[in-house]
Amino acid sequence: DEEQDTLIFFGRTRHWRPGKEQDHLLHEGDQVAGRTYERLWISKSTDGGFSWSEFREIELEGEGTPESWTIQHTITPGVGIQLKHQKEPGRNGRLVLPCNHAKAENGEQAFEAHLLISDDHGETWRIGAVMDYPGANESVITERSDGVLVYNCRSQGGKPWNQRIQGFSNDGGETLVKKETVESLYDPVCHAGFTSRLINGTDYIFFTAPSGELTPPRVGFFGDFYPCGVREQLIL
Repeated sequence: DEEQDTLIFFGRTRHWRPGKEQDHLLHEGDQVAGRTYERLWISKSTDGGFSWSEFREIELEGEGTPESWTIQHTITPGVGIQLKHQKEPGRNGRLVLPCNHAKAENGEQAFEAHLLISDDHGETWRIGAVMDYPGANESVITERSDGVLVYNCRSQGGKPWNQRIQGFSNDGGETLVKKETVESLYDPVCHAGFTSRLINGTDYIFFTAPSGELTPPRVGFFGDFYPCGVREQLIL
């Protein structure tokens, strides 16, 4: 939060639902099976990260987390952003955090991504836009100088297999338009880095990710069937 010169650490913990405890360490398979729930936490630093406030649990405003989301708010791999170039002045200063989730759909897991939004410097949060393009997963976001948000996601079982999924927001992360795959951005089923800079009046977006040939399709952790890529040769 540049406006308040504050670092914000956002985290989550996973817990067994009462009566659904298992005799092994909790893992994502338990989330898929609906045996767990999540709690969200926030901590702040005003001295550049040397000290931090006590973690404070937060409850999402509005309708909260949909019951159908079995994996709820995976906050990886990137960082949140603070909006600076919005045409609607009230949206400048907004914090936007990219997340991903999975939901039960026709007896199977459907991966999607979404944004968490705060308009009061991280005191309260709510769910904003949802990237419901099939297979959207770990996600990153950046803001162009014209105020448009570019939301870029790993493809977890989406088609084509090896193309990043992307959408745009013209309203500060409330909604997404033009949700589609990007042929020029190779995806070996892995997360990526994503940021933008205005250089000599031109917007540049920088994308980093591993490259490598796709391996034959295999059965994944959740029982889905998809190819994975060899994660090598970092590309920019």
